[in-house]
Amino acid sequence: MKPDNPLAHYKTVITHKAVIFADYQIKFVQVKGGHYQAETVDLPDGLIVKGWIQDKQSVTAKLMELGKLSHQQLSGEVNLQVPEYQTFVKSVFLANLPSSNLPEAILWKVKDYLPLPVDQMHLDWALVKQDDKGHHFQVMGLPQKLLNQYIEICSQLDLRVVAVEPPSLTLMRLSREWQHPAIVIEAEPTVNLVATSEAGTVELTALGQLKQTGLLTSLVQDLLGYYQDKFNQQIDHCYVVGSQSSQVKPELQKLKLDITDPPESSKIKAEELTGYTLAEKPVAPPEDPHTINLVPQAYHQGYYQASSDKQKRELIKISLLALLILNLVTVYFLGQVFVMRQRQTVSQAEQNRNTSLSSIEQGTQAGRLEAQAKLVTQVADIRPYTGQVIRQLLSLTPDSIRLGSLSVTLDPREGVVSGIAPTQQDLLQFKQQLEQDAYFDDIGLPVNVYEIQQNIPFSIKFSWQIPETNSS
Repeated sequence: MKPDNPLAHYKTVITHKAVIFADYQIKFVQVKGGHYQAETVDLPDGLIVKGWIQDKQSVTAKLMELGKLSHQQLSGEVNLQVPEYQTFVKSVFLANLPSSNLPEAILWKVKDYLPLPVDQMHLDWALVKQDDKGHHFQVMGLPQKLLNQYIEICSQLDLRVVAVEPPSLTLMRLSREWQHPAIVIEAEPTVNLVATSEAGTVELTALGQLKQTGLLTSLVQDLLGYYQDKFNQQIDHCYVVGSQSSQVKPELQKLKLDITDPPESSKIKAEELTGYTLAEKPVAPPEDPHTINLVPQAYHQGYYQASSDKQKRELIKISLLALLILNLVTVYFLGQVFVMRQRQTVSQAEQNRNTSLSSIEQGTQAGRLEAQAKLVTQVADIRPYTGQVIRQLLSLTPDSIRLGSLSVTLDPREGVVSGIAPTQQDLLQFKQQLEQDAYFDDIGLPVNVYEIQQNIPFSIKFSWQIPETNSS
């Protein structure tokens, strides 16, 4: 279960790509410039059965075939959707507790409902709503072996999985802002249904084959009945998404429900909505307590690599902007110097007629020139100091450690460096080298890094100074 987030400085990542696995097909979705693109490849019967991959080699070959259909090599960061069959879903309410007690309390609430022993499941939870009475959580889980099957196949094609979710989680994310109970239907050949509460939690799920006549209506009626029995509350709204949404709506008209497309479909077609929202999902750090991400800890480097790449791109943009600003200031300064020299030439001509007045003018102009020169000098002096600190820190970083982000401030003179260390020994060696260096002081390393033995995400805070021998 997730602890309090020690990596809050990491930003959300949007991959713009998703791979959606079903028993009958694999779909690749990409969003470029807001435009939705999708390619699918059908699977023969028996390759994936109730979510479990039966022939990894054949599924890998089909995924490669999908890459050829989309006219590109499948690689880089991607979000993943796996079939719903083996998903564990439960909403949990807890009275107000200290955050340190929440993981244990949530696990105690759900352990008796799990389909497998807890050490064989990968669980995650999200804080959906908090009020005076307590906390409302959504808990989801999948068998660890099943998750490893899909992620290993993606890894063989150099796809780094940033997020994993079943269809019920995708539908839950759609319904989080609706503020009322609803039935949400993903109309595909394998149809997924969820009943969501006012808090936006998934309370009930159902699966079925769309080709079975009358099955969809029966499943919706069952969900409506179960929800009313559990909450003593009636559901009036039904939202339909998916490639078969237009075909199933007539069948549902006999039900006393307000059947419509989700509000989001005003911008995105209902047929494309689930794929679009999966590809464009803002993925928070795996430790984030407000989102669910079913990527096992062993594969978290997919997110950290994506976050690191994003920050590098942003750092380049910021550096270019700073350079542009510095150049503009320099151009402005040179322009002012030129103007002042012109004024000095004029004032020299005036000096023959009024020596006293000319002397005052020249003194004023010289004062302005000196102030502007000092401003430009101060702006230019920022870069050498921070550059020295960054170069010194990089020289102290062991080769085994992969840095994700580095920030340094001038006032106060502080910084934060974060990344992933392969072992505790590598991380402690890095910390010790910083403590022994004259540039750095007040080295802070969170205690929770000692809870992980390998591939340790870390964040080190420090203060810095330029040693007197180097400041001249």
